[in-house]
Amino acid sequence: MPRVDPSTEAYGRALGLLRERRVTEALRAFDTFLADHGGSSLAPAARYWRAEALYVLRRYGEAQAAFDAYLVAHPRDTRAADALLKLGLCHEHMGDRAAALRTYERLRREHPSSVAARLASREDA
Repeated sequence: MPRVDPSTEAYGRALGLLRERRVTEALRAFDTFLADHGGSSLAPAARYWRAEALYVLRRYGEAQAAFDAYLVAHPRDTRAADALLKLGLCHEHMGDRAAALRTYERLRREHPSSVAARLASREDA
């Protein structure tokens, strides 16, 4: 039987915790994953889901920083549009409507055909 790569196993464990809504545990597991496997091909996804976990926990300042860091490190990743939407929502939750609107505009400019861009248009209303 083939052995599962340790990084794949650790990522799967962290994502499983998030799916089970064990968000605080998932956050710790993503932190551990990134400390141990930061160079893995799964690191961009782990960084995104770590930011999502912070958002779910309503730690909006930390989530904002995490989504920003993800977007700087992985601007073309498959989850970039979703990260921009969540970044705008973080700004909204923290009371900075102007920053949220700028983020939604960036989202529509960089990912015009994405579902996230359509959702951002609703946030502008």
